[in-house]
Amino acid sequence: MDSSGLKVLMISSDRNILVPGSVVRGRMEEFGGLVEELHIVIFSLRTKGFESGQIASNVWVYPTSSRSKWFYIQDAFRIGGQIISKNNFLKSRSLLTVQDPFEAGLVGVWIKKKWHLPLEIQMHIDPMFLDGYDRPLDVIRKQIARRTLVAADSLRVVAKFIKDRIEKSLPLVKKFIYVLPVYIDKEKVKSFQASFDLHERYGLRFVVLMVARLTPQKNLPLALRVLKAVHASFPDTGLVVIGAGVDEEKLKSLAKRLGIEAQVVFAGWQEDLASYYKTSDVFMQTSKFE
Repeated sequence: MDSSGLKVLMISSDRNILVPGSVVRGRMEEFGGLVEELHIVIFSLRTKGFESGQIASNVWVYPTSSRSKWFYIQDAFRIGGQIISKNNFLKSRSLLTVQDPFEAGLVGVWIKKKWHLPLEIQMHIDPMFLDGYDRPLDVIRKQIARRTLVAADSLRVVAKFIKDRIEKSLPLVKKFIYVLPVYIDKEKVKSFQASFDLHERYGLRFVVLMVARLTPQKNLPLALRVLKAVHASFPDTGLVVIGAGVDEEKLKSLAKRLGIEAQVVFAGWQEDLASYYKTSDVFMQTSKFE
């Protein structure tokens, strides 16, 4: 299929797409240049105040503006249906893509069944990670994933080990999986001139960097406890955390209880990530299943 004539409906939970100037929004604008139309429905709460709109010549965003998270799925399904009807999506020239096999995947399966569009599920994590976790939501998501992955027409995964895990656990989807890592312009990063130095900015001799959403999945309490142990022998070591999320206040409280709040910087979301990467000493990731 010639993608230049393709209409794409995307279901996403990445609210940074709604933020002007964000890296992910820029990526969506570039993606729009490859297709005829790109329509992105994004899980969001009404209280956040996001508005629908056109962010590029052929790219539109639609926050669900839901009353609560419990309405994300039904609101995204409703909005997706309106987009398909209004913009004359045809099965032979359209694609439905969702950015996870859980809530977004469920919306994708419902839309596929009603409007008969081909469904692609994108996999940025190992969907079988939930083995060993017993939170009710994890158990539910694992069951949802097993059904949505089988219902999809194709699966895009970012690493071969994820493909291997899915093939082992769900052999019915084996022939539909392809590996496409997240694109990184390595030469651009190598040649980039940092606009600041983290050591000078925060007065630290050794900088540990983390870039993550501040959510339970990312397991940042482990990072804080590691810093506490390291700090006992190397007191001029600090941790710079780029990101935001529901656990921010809890993490700040934990850093204070551990006595390391002066060595931890919660810098929020940043656009100039290359300067952070290039002037830190170590990158740390503590995610439970990535």
